[in-house]
Amino acid sequence: MPNQRVTDKVELKTDRTLIGEATRLSGRVEGENDVFLDGEFEGNFNLDSLLFIGKTGKFKGIVEARNIVVEGRLEGEIKAGVKIELRQGGFIKGNVVCQSIAIAEGAYFEGKVVMDNGNSLTPVYFTEKRKSLQKMGESQ
Repeated sequence: MPNQRVTDKVELKTDRTLIGEATRLSGRVEGENDVFLDGEFEGNFNLDSLLFIGKTGKFKGIVEARNIVVEGRLEGEIKAGVKIELRQGGFIKGNVVCQSIAIAEGAYFEGKVVMDNGNSLTPVYFTEKRKSLQKMGESQ
């Protein structure tokens, strides 16, 4: 199904990196593990996996990952090999290169979206229907 959620169709890896809510880091991160960002990071991410920015997560810099899910804030130069999912309450400011992007009602996006080949890409907009994720968006 083309409109399936990133976390539904991606096999989450058991080896994960978690940057906790009370943590602020800067620098460069490369790897194959999924990264869950609930704290703050400024710099570069280059991942062959999922970057999940939680509600309290803030990223500023250059990011390249296979898939990106944003519930928090993402600012900078953004490239996803497959898909970006901007969830309710999430914030993206920057130009995006990806194969597909889904933007939830109540999310904020400022920038332009293009595919790897340079063609413009129209985002898929959606209303969150999952009760568990609706509550997450309401608590912000």
